[in-house]
Amino acid sequence: MKFYYPDKQGHYFASVKQLLADVPTEQVTAIEYYGIEFPANLLQLTHLEELRLHGVREIPDTLSKLPKLKILSLSGYGYANTGKVFPFMLNTPNLKEITLTREYFLTLSPGSYARLSSLEVFQIEPDFLDGFPEKLLRLTTLRKIHLNGCGLSNIPERIQELVNLEELSLVGNYIKKLPEGLDKLTQLKVLNLRRNKLKSLPESITKLKRLQDLDCSSNNLKELPDKIGELRSLQSLNLSKNKLESLPDSITDCISLEHFDLVANKINRLPSKMGNLTNLRELYLSKNKLVNLPESLGGGQQLTHLELNDNPLDWLQLPLQFPAFRTLMLKYIYQIIQKTAIAELSDLLAHFPPTLESNPLRDGAVIAKTGRTGIKITGLKKELEPLGIKYQAKFDTQVTHLVVGRLPKLPLEDLISHSVTYISEAQLNTFIESKQAPDPSKYLLQSDNTLANENIENLKNLLLSEDDQNIAIAIELIKGGGFPKELHTELFMAYKMVNIPKVRREIKPLLEKYSSEKAKEAMRQRHALFTETMDEMKLRRNINKYTKDNEFDGAKIARYFWDRYKKGILYLFSYGTSEQVLEVLPKGEMLILNGYKINALPAELTQLRQLKKVYLKECSFIVFPKVLLQMPQVEVLHLDQNYLEKLPKEIKAMTGLRELSISFNLIRTLPEVLLEMPQLEKIIFKSWYNAHVETETIEKVKKKLPNCELIYS
Repeated sequence: MKFYYPDKQGHYFASVKQLLADVPTEQVTAIEYYGIEFPANLLQLTHLEELRLHGVREIPDTLSKLPKLKILSLSGYGYANTGKVFPFMLNTPNLKEITLTREYFLTLSPGSYARLSSLEVFQIEPDFLDGFPEKLLRLTTLRKIHLNGCGLSNIPERIQELVNLEELSLVGNYIKKLPEGLDKLTQLKVLNLRRNKLKSLPESITKLKRLQDLDCSSNNLKELPDKIGELRSLQSLNLSKNKLESLPDSITDCISLEHFDLVANKINRLPSKMGNLTNLRELYLSKNKLVNLPESLGGGQQLTHLELNDNPLDWLQLPLQFPAFRTLMLKYIYQIIQKTAIAELSDLLAHFPPTLESNPLRDGAVIAKTGRTGIKITGLKKELEPLGIKYQAKFDTQVTHLVVGRLPKLPLEDLISHSVTYISEAQLNTFIESKQAPDPSKYLLQSDNTLANENIENLKNLLLSEDDQNIAIAIELIKGGGFPKELHTELFMAYKMVNIPKVRREIKPLLEKYSSEKAKEAMRQRHALFTETMDEMKLRRNINKYTKDNEFDGAKIARYFWDRYKKGILYLFSYGTSEQVLEVLPKGEMLILNGYKINALPAELTQLRQLKKVYLKECSFIVFPKVLLQMPQVEVLHLDQNYLEKLPKEIKAMTGLRELSISFNLIRTLPEVLLEMPQLEKIIFKSWYNAHVETETIEKVKKKLPNCELIYS
């Protein structure tokens, strides 16, 4: 046994005697004890206000001799003592707070509740209870109840009797519905329902006029009460990880709201008057379906933290022409890119007015830059001078155009106070090139030259060659003949796949000069674009990582790998255009994709009217491919070694089907729906689970499908 005295050093003592030898009795106001037997001399600590006992099997009635005791915690000490606690009584009328683990709660004498007349906080440590502990409803003085992780499935209506309750925490339970009587808890300030099974909130919750903190995150909420705006005292609202698609307009009446978390929902629009939430400081909107944002959001002067990542925002639709909204979004982007080289956000600055379209680079413009770029200042000045454009190192009110690179260093306040046109390094390079006189030596850039087009095709073949020396030759040709933009993707592929470091170093500046910041970020990723052992799913992920939201053509990359290595078809099925998909599909009557682990089929498959035989062994299908249901002309279908658990009833629409093989899936018994397909001539059904099909099933097949051969072993 040992005592823990929580002074600044956190000392342990072997006995009360040893403790009192070092510390005066009146200073010992809190103690923790670890041991099976309760030490009687602990009652000498008459100034004790907080007592935490771990593993004590028998709690004495004499705790009443600790007149100042306000906080009591009783918990098990390892698994050895679970279920061995003796019944006990508490007669501690001054006790304010109690925390119990399950074994102590179940052995606490019911008579104790009448004697806990001052108790304000009741907490049960996470453990499974048979149901809501209704004994607590006798404690009308309670202000806080914590029943987190207790396996509760409901809250009784009688909870409304706890009229003094200010905080109710029910985190990590299985509650599907709240009682309507919650509105009787007029003193409630904190309601924590995180990680439950709630699908809706009752209207009565909007009557909790004192509620300040509501956490319903990680539930199944699809909508909120229409009158949620009546919660005028609400300061923090967490609705993350639900299934909300929209918010009631009344939410903007929650005028005290400071923290609002909506991460990982399906919200596609925000109320137009979001700006009414003038006290809002933190707004988390990541992982939703937002395309646009209301202009009024810019009116939130207190909004200092905004998160919008993983939304399909259309920046051309955003109301950036409104100064307050423009400032808000500039803060959002700039505060992030100052700390992290997130290229996608840097590129988005080009949408901020005045844009390059309304304020083009021309005579009299002044350019500055911030952040890391590949710009060589000396050379840039020489190129800009004949155009009447000045470059200056200092950012001030004279600057009309600002090149923003990675990790910009300019203070945000300077940008907010000065309206400037943001441009990328690639935009600047393209502009300079467009103003320069055509160079006859740059034969690859003469677009009207038939020879140039032929050379570009030859150059493409060199870049995509498996011979590194051919790639090196292609780079030398580009240096002499210019960089054709139509080979942007091929040059990137060569950069990722060439094995000679020197060649890669020569490709890099060519790519960076004309690539967007997002494309440059992709170039900096270090994982392999392709290996011959890579499966379809990993290849799709890789191509996505390198081409999402930039100018590199993912379909072109996938098509190259498909033509060269017969890999990449899943990317084309998932992201290719109809034309691109149809180009790789077979033109005859047979489709064989065995072992491709593609787990998806394109809708374009229905256009192949001549297709009769489909082989999809080991394709990682979890459900039956729906597109096949629209192909009645298919006669042979093999779906062996997938992960199918059943066949859909709609398979009957495949009226031409004669042969079906579904061996070694997760289907345990022969699907009954096949007995309703009299045209079947062969069913191959070999199971992981049973070596033989039941005799009763065989007889059914013979009776219902007399012309069908059943192969099962």
